[in-house]
Amino acid sequence: MYQVLVSIAGNTNPSIAGILTPAFMQALKSCPASSGIFSTQLKDVGTSPTTSVVVCTDGTAQVRDNISGRAFYDEGVATLTSNVAGVGRALFTHSANTQTPIISWTGTNGLGVTTTYNDFGVAWAAGPIVLYLPFAESM
Repeated sequence: MYQVLVSIAGNTNPSIAGILTPAFMQALKSCPASSGIFSTQLKDVGTSPTTSVVVCTDGTAQVRDNISGRAFYDEGVATLTSNVAGVGRALFTHSANTQTPIISWTGTNGLGVTTTYNDFGVAWAAGPIVLYLPFAESM
């Protein structure tokens, strides 16, 4: 997933650097090599229109169902249309305010650590795969 994001970040017109920010990319790059963002492959995510992969600054790559980029778009959340070289048109729905996520949820791992995930951007297209771009805050 990390390589997918690097490729998308470097090959969009117009640029999505304000959505896939250098700080977000650096947080991902700094994760341990064993992190899910380095071992999860996009081809293994699934093909349901409501299946998405969530890439988190804590190094996880989570597969989630029943999340739709179009739903945020239909609610009027800011969206940038960009062309991804070699792929085509993609939509990047994102929070207009870096302090306000478009959606949040919490999860608890097997060690009892609760993490709040704040989604600030969604990459999506008319195709079946949606890519969420959240920040994670451990509690």
